[in-house]
Amino acid sequence: MAENIEQIKISELPLVSSYTNLYTIGTDGYLRSVKVPLSILSQIGNLANLTTTDKSNLVAAINEAARTGGSGGGSGITGYVVEDSIADLPVPGQPTLGYLVGENLYLYVGSGGDTRGGAYKNCGPFRGPQGPQGTQGEQGPIGPVGPTGATGATGAPGADGADGAPAGFGTIGANINPGVGTPSVSIATSGPNTAKNIVFTFSNIQGQPGADGQPGRDGRDGQDGAPGEQGPAGPVGVTSVVVTIDNTSGTPSGTVSLDDGVLTIALTGLKGAQGNSGYSGAAGELEIVNNLEDGGEEAALSAEQGKILKNLLDTKLIFKEKEEFDAMTVFEPNKIYCTYEDEEAQV
Repeated sequence: MAENIEQIKISELPLVSSYTNLYTIGTDGYLRSVKVPLSILSQIGNLANLTTTDKSNLVAAINEAARTGGSGGGSGITGYVVEDSIADLPVPGQPTLGYLVGENLYLYVGSGGDTRGGAYKNCGPFRGPQGPQGTQGEQGPIGPVGPTGATGATGAPGADGADGAPAGFGTIGANINPGVGTPSVSIATSGPNTAKNIVFTFSNIQGQPGADGQPGRDGRDGQDGAPGEQGPAGPVGVTSVVVTIDNTSGTPSGTVSLDDGVLTIALTGLKGAQGNSGYSGAAGELEIVNNLEDGGEEAALSAEQGKILKNLLDTKLIFKEKEEFDAMTVFEPNKIYCTYEDEEAQV
């Protein structure tokens, strides 16, 4: 579908500020259409600034200057020199000569020009404007077939073609091939453009196993759970200890029993057989120790320290009848309870 084209009058267009990249259409010596850059106008300059009388065009002005020597009393252009290339333009040149390179005319200006480092001014093509078309002559005889001409200019774009059939999609699918390696994807298509089937295949999408991460921080303590049901009653613990000592001689032995919280330890046979009498030692001085800290196998404890020991026993030992002891449930701390059974002390 053709786009809408906005129509604007030429008088409403903005003025051009530069001749760069601007072109017009002309014809060459073979009447072929050619593209002519408008930048040549800036190279020719303003013809109104010519000092010649004939200012109809540049060629006429140059020819007048050549014939008269210039209207301003100067010497003017007195002749022309044909050079093969711009590089052949002499420096310095002759101000009274015109230099032709191809179809362009160059004038030596010394400085301020646009060619050869500013020494020359390019005045553009050295020919007049195209004249009016002459009357058609008689048709001549058919000539021989000439050589193939140069390729003509590209023609204008043709009209838009008709819209083609709309594109469409059929089935679109994807396959995943897990693996470790370089990831890749392939695309397979089938069917007409109006119902194109597309299948994507992804391969090696699994990366290498990563390194173990740092251990996480300990989580916060959870809230206390609801109280559980009360469990069954456990066995009765030890509430008291009863030790019985049988001072009879024989093989040492003992028994341990627990009955209703009372731990009973019975020791028998702790008294060994009487040994032989020892040798009489020499009479020596007996050392008397008057404290409970210093020891000594050959020292005797003073009567005063015996008094202190008796006082400790009187304050720490508590004697109870067996029936009374068995009925006790509360015991005073830091005390030693004693009872009697078969005339033997129990601790």
